[in-house]
Amino acid sequence: MNHLWFFYPENDIALAHGTANFSPPQMATNLRRSAEILPLWMAGKDDKVLCHGINKNWLDNICESYSINAGVWNHTDFDLLPTPWGWSAASRAIFIHEGFEESVLPDLVTIERYRNLSHRRTADIVTREVSKLLDFTIYPPAIEVTDTDVLAQIITDKQNVVIKSPWSSSGRGVRFVDHNHLQQAISAAAGTIRKQKSIMVEDYINPHFDFALLFECKDSVCNFAGYSLFQADPSSGQYTGNMVAGQQVLRARILERLNPEHLSQIINALQKVISTIIAPSYSGPVGVDMLADKNGQMHIVELNLRYTMGFMALGLERFVGREAVFYMEKGDGTAQNCPAIEHGRLCDGVQTLTPPGGDFSFMLKVV
Repeated sequence: MNHLWFFYPENDIALAHGTANFSPPQMATNLRRSAEILPLWMAGKDDKVLCHGINKNWLDNICESYSINAGVWNHTDFDLLPTPWGWSAASRAIFIHEGFEESVLPDLVTIERYRNLSHRRTADIVTREVSKLLDFTIYPPAIEVTDTDVLAQIITDKQNVVIKSPWSSSGRGVRFVDHNHLQQAISAAAGTIRKQKSIMVEDYINPHFDFALLFECKDSVCNFAGYSLFQADPSSGQYTGNMVAGQQVLRARILERLNPEHLSQIINALQKVISTIIAPSYSGPVGVDMLADKNGQMHIVELNLRYTMGFMALGLERFVGREAVFYMEKGDGTAQNCPAIEHGRLCDGVQTLTPPGGDFSFMLKVV
């Protein structure tokens, strides 16, 4: 069955709220409206993308230039597999509003199971289990804290920590804290604990190297899908961009920082643990954000039970003739739109991946 893709960057925020009736922040709504066509670059032949108005001239030009055989949904063909950026009560409700029968969507019990698995504590459970399968040491898991007095003691003891909300997106909800800013951290954490019942605390690691390992869960089995090499703002942890290249190139770049045997071991261990802990209860993509310190010691940062920009970069590989970078910026990006395209691949310049007129744009730039 062909997919009906739906770009829903608000999904992690929706998970935090836990309800179908949820009003996302305006910036998140603007991002979705600006980039709702983005899954086109991941879509397969005859797949469709859920949009609410699209620049037809731009779309026709893109599909012709890159030999894309997917298109925009007509809102009447329901013989498609609903495929949102991530599942939540809110994204499920959108498909119902569009006319899909509830019987073809995950039920609310399943959605709540997905929500619980998306809690950041899952990364720590996975870390503990993965550690048992390795013959080298990785960083310890985060600590889940429900009391600000305990948090204060941890900060005092460790001096520098990272505090994370149980559910948050793209680096939001992440605070880098040192003991000199204890009271500010406690105040912010208290609010998160009131709303989300706990806070996650882990060691601060700097300098470090960011990458991700991508997996797909289907029929209770987890399979490795590829590598993602991304950048995040060092002060906020927010995502800033991805490298787009062949998998062997990405692996080689990662191995500039890691022992090859260690990388292979952690992929195999993650695959086994996700197959045991997550795959029996979840079908879909899993992005595992990782980092490595200057000595190559790794840390499992978080698990995203949804599509990520790493999966987007994976989909973009087929459209580049050379190494490229994929990133987001404010504005519609038309000033930079100067692509050189040969045989359906970007060989030089910059291609805007989203149509003009939005508040945000996604860009693909050859480097």
